[in-house]
Amino acid sequence: MLFFAFFFVFLKVIHQCFCFPMNHFFPKTKGLQHTVLALTASLLIGSTGFGQKNTGTLPADETLQKLVNKHIKTEIIRQLQPDGNVFLQRNFSEYLHASPAFTGPEPQDTEADYGHDHNLLQVEAALNRPHPSVATLEKYFKSAAATYKVPVALLRAYAQVQSNWTQVSESMYGSWGIMGLIENPYTHQIAEAAALTGISVAQIKTDAQANIQAAAALLAQFQGANQNTQNPQDWFGAIGQLTGLPEKNLQASLAQRVYRVLAEGSKTISLWGEIIRIENMQGLEIPVYEELEPSIRPQGNGVPDYPAAILNYTTCNFSSRPSGATNRYYFVHYIAVGTYEGTISWFKNCSSQVSAHYVVRNFDGQVTQMVDEANRAWSQGVTEYNDQGIGVEHEVQVANLAMWDSQPMLNEAGKLCSDVCNRNNIPKQRRGINGDRGIYGHSDVRATDCPNLTTDRWNVFLSKVLGALPAVGTPTLWSIQSATGSAAVTVTWRANTEANLLGYRLYYAKGDDLNNWSLAANETTLTPSTNTITLQPNQFVVPASEPVYHYRLTALVSNEAEPPVESGYSDMYSASPLASGKKVLIVDGFDRSGGSYKNNVHAFAISYFKAMRDRGLVQISTAANEKVEDGTIALSGYDLVVWFVGDESSADVVFSANEKARITAYLDGGGHLLVSGSEIGYNVGRTNAAAYDVNFMTNYLKASYVNDGNATYT
Repeated sequence: MLFFAFFFVFLKVIHQCFCFPMNHFFPKTKGLQHTVLALTASLLIGSTGFGQKNTGTLPADETLQKLVNKHIKTEIIRQLQPDGNVFLQRNFSEYLHASPAFTGPEPQDTEADYGHDHNLLQVEAALNRPHPSVATLEKYFKSAAATYKVPVALLRAYAQVQSNWTQVSESMYGSWGIMGLIENPYTHQIAEAAALTGISVAQIKTDAQANIQAAAALLAQFQGANQNTQNPQDWFGAIGQLTGLPEKNLQASLAQRVYRVLAEGSKTISLWGEIIRIENMQGLEIPVYEELEPSIRPQGNGVPDYPAAILNYTTCNFSSRPSGATNRYYFVHYIAVGTYEGTISWFKNCSSQVSAHYVVRNFDGQVTQMVDEANRAWSQGVTEYNDQGIGVEHEVQVANLAMWDSQPMLNEAGKLCSDVCNRNNIPKQRRGINGDRGIYGHSDVRATDCPNLTTDRWNVFLSKVLGALPAVGTPTLWSIQSATGSAAVTVTWRANTEANLLGYRLYYAKGDDLNNWSLAANETTLTPSTNTITLQPNQFVVPASEPVYHYRLTALVSNEAEPPVESGYSDMYSASPLASGKKVLIVDGFDRSGGSYKNNVHAFAISYFKAMRDRGLVQISTAANEKVEDGTIALSGYDLVVWFVGDESSADVVFSANEKARITAYLDGGGHLLVSGSEIGYNVGRTNAAAYDVNFMTNYLKASYVNDGNATYT
């Protein structure tokens, strides 16, 4: 981390750095006196590979072997080739067809419609062929790495994330084989690799050794002149390109999985009962990648239907529901072949003609909403079901048994299903025959299939749905304000909208370490109809004996006869009690959770607060930028405004027109501004940026845009 004068902040690798000297805390001259800073620190974010998140202890070999023995009963035939390579073969037909589809008549007037299946017969044919053993695959990795001068560790980890070291057939978006190389009408990785290697396209698609060689050749080409290094740390950008995904943020997510596997190590098991072990690389850092393109939000009001979901809307592949249509069906889909990132990218490809309302990530259960529930996603393949269904894709591969039993995914998927069913009056049970209201599998309807959703797995999923707690959205804290000479604090927040909302709970920290929180007010006082309160410390539910600085808020909903359910906590804001001296407002403009920082809440304001409080006698309050934007909080009442924006993208807006107008008026009136963050110059000072404003950039931020950074700048 970096320290400057009286404060510090954790941010990310940035597009642009502005750093100007600060003469003193409050310049005395009137006019445009302010300082623009950008401070950075790497944030290690992203997700681990499939079924291999390392929480400190990797699974025992015996545990993994039991997993295979439970689901696959067929004999393994071992074939020794003349070159010493070993191939294993077993019949997976029963394993792949284990899903117990209920039979029944199709709904009246049914017809085929947009949707996708998993090409189950193609998957079956690929897996039933002889497959190289783990030891043979190790030889292939080493040979390809030596031929193309790429780090062998990257090839091994990449194959783990893409396929669990399995030569699979085509995914829904056209990825093939152990390395997940993409060949579709828009991405031609396999054709490009064939030209580089002289290996045929057909062989790259079907042969594991050829697939690995092709990936190594592409990786070397993407690395270009920097190929002389064998340090995996230097290959992050090339790994991102190897994903074949057009979106930089999805490239980053998939690349970070690879680096997470390298950093933490993993242990999984193949369908042929062999352990796949990757040792962790001590000291490896997981790089941060900048999202360059905006996140387009063409649907609805930008608020997810399911409160715990994050939004990544597709601009296409959906349509309006017919007049009078209601949501009667909840559909459980599994990706089967491919990745979470690849699936989201394909649903955003306007030529794919397929989508789902939600996608659920495997390692942590993160829920991404891609289509508003009010709209008709294209997922079931049958008109009736698209008209009246909610489709959900889950990140599970047929080649990685551990993914089916991911507790984070099952827990969050159960909550999502329960919430959707509650809001749409859908019975929380698997339907009896087609046309009944209820929960459906992908195999239950015509034109689609989903391999290996067994009766046991259905029972586990349904138990998660029945035992799920009601969803409650995290509240938005608007402001924490202090008054001169008073210990009272005024708190404001945005009202939650849940029908079963009981109210809110306000907590305060007993120290700067933020490890000890006590209740300041609960739902008795903070009722559903309130969104502001002023309290003295002696009025807290747990009275404070020491000065109180830091606060956070939660929301509460009823859970029938059970105890109420409390949300996650809001952003953490601070204010200084009984303070005098100069008045300071910290403005939190860090709204984005889809860039380098993936969490929905943060405590960044506290870092600014503590540094300024410890520097001298000042009176500090904290507010969200929305309250400045709408005029609720006037900047003119403060001697200094410290405004941080994190790594907002173009779509999330660094400074809105209203915000720039209020900042301009404040500075023209003699105010003093300190701005910190990234994306500022990229979005305000870059001539081809949509929000380009040379007057604001030059005359008020006192800066100029030089160039766009890259992933290696710190």
